Amino acid sequence: MSQKSNSRVDNYATWEELKKRYPDQSCLDKDEIYALPVGFIKALKKYLPRLWTKEELQFEHDLNQIAGMGLFLKQPFLYPLLKEYFPQSNEDARRFKDNQARIDQNLRLTIEEDMRSYGCSELMTKRYFEEEKRYKLQAQERQKGYAGWLVSSPDFLLSKAEFIGEWWGQIKQRGQFPSVPPMKILGGSTPIPKSQRPFYAEYTRFYYDWCLETLTTPHLPLPMHSNPVGYSQYSEEVSEAAGLSLFVPWYLLVDQDLKLHDIAM
Repeated sequence: MSQKSNSRVDNYATWEELKKRYPDQSCLDKDEIYALPVGFIKALKKYLPRLWTKEELQFEHDLNQIAGMGLFLKQPFLYPLLKEYFPQSNEDARRFKDNQARIDQNLRLTIEEDMRSYGCSELMTKRYFEEEKRYKLQAQERQKGYAGWLVSSPDFLLSKAEFIGEWWGQIKQRGQFPSVPPMKILGGSTPIPKSQRPFYAEYTRFYYDWCLETLTTPHLPLPMHSNPVGYSQYSEEVSEAAGLSLFVPWYLLVDQDLKLHDIAM
């Protein structure tokens, strides 16, 4: 099971900085606070110039610049499905982006080398990456659509409220919601502590029932992704020589327009 982050204490620095600048902002004492995208802040200022005082407007800008998307349990959070509205600009974000680009490039080179070893032509390799890009975009759009459906579904909202109501103490103690662990972790040498097993059983059941990877905040469910789209694996690994292992969440198949051949080619 996922353990507490060792950097949890360090993450309070963001909240402390905002609290130091705005000691009278009561919203900073709530469990979650959401920032607005800079473009939306500018639009509100333009069309509703009297909506905020000068200090309130500055707070909205500082919340965006310092906390990014906002704070959950006094710690910054990142919700991947909204990242296009919150472009990262600090040095750490640029360094992360550069590192991710290197990882993606190394992965692409490895795939190209494997395909050449199996006798694939350059045209076949090019077509593979074009199809991969097309599928990735299609799957990401479906993921966003499913997340949007979840937050408007009475059945999901009731199920989520029951889960959070029962386990809020555990979640606050952790400082975040748990995530679905890769299956290889479940088969590892470190067993789940006995005291944590009821919580583990409940959150995995809740996540599996709704195809969730995690709840970023109580209002932002993050659907599982299929493993051709990301690096996480939710199912047990199989030998490459034995065949192909895929994980495709149920919600991706709702329109029945994703074909196995399209994904595997």
